[in-house]
Amino acid sequence: MGCLLTLVFFALCGIFGYVILEPVIRAGGKVRCPPQFFLSDLFWLMLLLQLPLWFLSCAVKWCDAWQISIGAPALLLVCVIVWFRGASRLTRLGILDARRRGVFLVVILPMAIAGSLAAGVSTAIALMASHESNGVSLLLLIPIAPVCYAGRLLTLWVLSGSPDTGPSAGKESPATSQPPPTRPDEPAA
Repeated sequence: MGCLLTLVFFALCGIFGYVILEPVIRAGGKVRCPPQFFLSDLFWLMLLLQLPLWFLSCAVKWCDAWQISIGAPALLLVCVIVWFRGASRLTRLGILDARRRGVFLVVILPMAIAGSLAAGVSTAIALMASHESNGVSLLLLIPIAPVCYAGRLLTLWVLSGSPDTGPSAGKESPATSQPPPTRPDEPAA
């Protein structure tokens, strides 16, 4: 039973994060420009850093000093790396709108990372307690699908602002769909 729970835990963690971030992963092969960062990205970084800082301020009550001295830099480093990779990926995709960048950096990335862990933990709890509670604890699994679907919709909304993956991707513009004009002195072909 323990191996099954471990397998389900890791599978659900991976599936949750992949479903949310799969459109970005798929579109990420089209490198358009080197990564650039905007002033708004620094604002989004400051908002993103509030999550580990809040967690650390709560952890001070329960953890020893040595655990905080190791955990604090690790959490902050993970947040900065996630922000850096996310912001550079958005720039490479051509997404320059500050709102879309903010939703991706502050909502979608933490949702994909923390949500995948929460999905796995709730699955493990539900499966461990299901034999004792006649399956009632399996109700913990119900919120996973809607949250995953909402994260994917948000990701698709962010990508709709990209010139490569947006609504006009793959369509020719009116200027390129018409043949070039001929000069009046040239004979028509």
